[in-house]
Amino acid sequence: MARDARARGFTLLELMVVVVVMFILMGVALPSLLRAIRGYQLESSGRQIANLILRARYEAMQRNRRVCTAFVRVGGAARYLLDFSGPDADPCDDAVPAADPGEPYIVTAGVVQWYDNDNPALPPLAGLPPGFNNPADVVAPANYRVTFSPRGTVVMPAGAGTWALARQVHMFCIHRRVPNDFDAILITVTPVGRIKLYRWHLGSGQWVEM
Repeated sequence: MARDARARGFTLLELMVVVVVMFILMGVALPSLLRAIRGYQLESSGRQIANLILRARYEAMQRNRRVCTAFVRVGGAARYLLDFSGPDADPCDDAVPAADPGEPYIVTAGVVQWYDNDNPALPPLAGLPPGFNNPADVVAPANYRVTFSPRGTVVMPAGAGTWALARQVHMFCIHRRVPNDFDAILITVTPVGRIKLYRWHLGSGQWVEM
């Protein structure tokens, strides 16, 4: 009896064609998928840091004392943490920031840098609101700290154990550099404690508020 043509299987050639097509599709889709994953990791780090800064502000007002957030480098990772400790009742003026036991920290998914006018490799700041487009106006506090007063404002050491309202917007960037690409999240904190996040839009070459 002749075998039903409808019941026959695939030939080796047909299977090879399917496999080749699958590999081609994977090769096309994989770079976009990897970039999407990197972008998600970067955005997640930025939002977590912004939330930690916001928590520091609330903690400062609730505890009626200074509370700060700070970057510390452990091995090859940059950790961002809350600093409640210090040599006196008001922390954030000690030499080295330290996380209290049990407090969470964030490991950033990229390189962190403050904006200043000494780094020619900074990405352009086109598209930011007025006052954000001049890196020379931004001063990085020691140890990458953002310190909140009991009023919820951002303060900086003014000498002789005193503190004063910050005069600049704290602005730092988490970024990844890959060939022919640049992905970045910008976090800004105004002296009154307002926090904003921006993402670098490669197509338009501008920072876009998230």
